[in-house]
Amino acid sequence: MDLQTLLDEQLFLVAPLAAKQGRKVRKSITLSELADHPLIMPSRPHAMRMSVENALAGVDRKINVAHEIESIPAVIDLVRQGYGFAVLPMNAVKSTKWSGEVSVKPILAPVLKTSLSIATSAQRPKSPLMRKAIEVIRDIVRQEIRSSEILA
Repeated sequence: MDLQTLLDEQLFLVAPLAAKQGRKVRKSITLSELADHPLIMPSRPHAMRMSVENALAGVDRKINVAHEIESIPAVIDLVRQGYGFAVLPMNAVKSTKWSGEVSVKPILAPVLKTSLSIATSAQRPKSPLMRKAIEVIRDIVRQEIRSSEILA
């Protein structure tokens, strides 16, 4: 496989605004501390879930999954209601109507990131149509990211 990265996105801890969880309000958390939070995550083998699990394994911690939900709006709604925390890129949070009803904190030491890539066969040469399609997809991704940053 030939992977072409379109976008690297930092992941954030999405937390309820209300202090229902009894946790101190901080501007950021460490990756190791993420394991102490009950998370609302997609089920395996979702790339986001696997990324968080692998990162936590790297600091000798395990993921604490409270609920498995596949829909980003549903995840944000459950976080908003105080049922747990989520790990999402900022664009995912901003894409929901509840973005103003949750707090977003960076995960540091180390920074947690996810990549969006296009996978193509390394065995076959890319046709002119495939090269053009990849270019169009890359442009759309960049345009959408810029649009969401402007709206923020």
